[in-house]
Amino acid sequence: MTPSLRQLRWTARCAAAGAALIMAAAVAPAVRGEEAAAPTAAPAIELWTPPEDPRDLLRVDDEMRQFFSARVAKHSSSVGTLRDIIDAILLPSGLNFAYDAEATYDARETFRRRRGNCVGFSFLFMAVARDFGLPAAFQTVDMPARWDRYGKYVVAVTHINVRVPIFDTLYVVDLRRDVLRSIDTRDLVEISDERAQSEFYSNVGFFRILHGRADEAMRFLVRATEIDPTSAGPWSNRAILLANEGRPAEAKACFERSLRLQPRGLVALDGYIAVLRELGTPEDLKKAAKLERRAAVVREDNPYFQEYLAGEAARRRDWATAEKRLRRALSLKNDEPAFYEQLCVVLDQLGRAEDAARMKVRLEKLRARLARESPFIVKD
Repeated sequence: MTPSLRQLRWTARCAAAGAALIMAAAVAPAVRGEEAAAPTAAPAIELWTPPEDPRDLLRVDDEMRQFFSARVAKHSSSVGTLRDIIDAILLPSGLNFAYDAEATYDARETFRRRRGNCVGFSFLFMAVARDFGLPAAFQTVDMPARWDRYGKYVVAVTHINVRVPIFDTLYVVDLRRDVLRSIDTRDLVEISDERAQSEFYSNVGFFRILHGRADEAMRFLVRATEIDPTSAGPWSNRAILLANEGRPAEAKACFERSLRLQPRGLVALDGYIAVLRELGTPEDLKKAAKLERRAAVVREDNPYFQEYLAGEAARRRDWATAEKRLRRALSLKNDEPAFYEQLCVVLDQLGRAEDAARMKVRLEKLRARLARESPFIVKD
């Protein structure tokens, strides 16, 4: 059977989020064995609303103090305190914390729900660690963007975790094995509470976008840019939402603010070009053409853009090119099950059943590995 395709034009006008920072370009899955069912409207759900005062994100209440005091021994060693806090959060005898990609909660709400994403986990650990006198601080990973997908949105993900320096040892508390496995701890950059708070509200704004609540999303993205006006990501996210709402002039100003702060901003650049073309003045079009060459280089390193090109090739029944593009996508991101699934379809079309079978084995191994991923601590 010839696979049918479900695609969107490659565009930079959709928002997306990662662990701490929203950046995006959108494309639907490229190659499928059969036509996917039309999406149904998501039921309305109640979403948690963060506090207006960003300082409350790290507040510890009496219930939390009672819980952790019962589980953290009075160590003479700060390292013992650190490990007791982690155990109290992660172990079944404690909170039995569960990872939830959409759950961006502050410290108190993460504690109450006993689940969260890496942002929620970091805020919970940070609040408790400081309450016990540990010198904890937020940090980000200074490395090329990690691309991922949330529903119909392709995202460039940044990552946030916590550092605890104890004497001459730096302890890094993190939920993501796959992130820390591939970096040097020297690439971890300490950030201020204000920067972390800004990215928190930006993350909340993104998930409001996913749930179709643009007005709420804008409120949180504006709040993010107010808390730390020097953070490029929230300005880009705000610009993306403005562009999606048909407000290109306002989006242009926000993109320019983002690019002044971070000239190499991946999605800000792509989104800025799209807005300039929509505005369409001779000056804007000239600027867009000049920036396009730089944006093209960025797109080449985006595995989901390679997936998009594979889908274009498959639509032309150019299966050899589709295979080439999907293998390039896998070389850029080897933990995306969709790439393996699509490559199996392409290999079947090429009549290479044995290669397709081997790819299916790799897919199943990947799914098993992803299911085993768990929180952990590393030290430098």
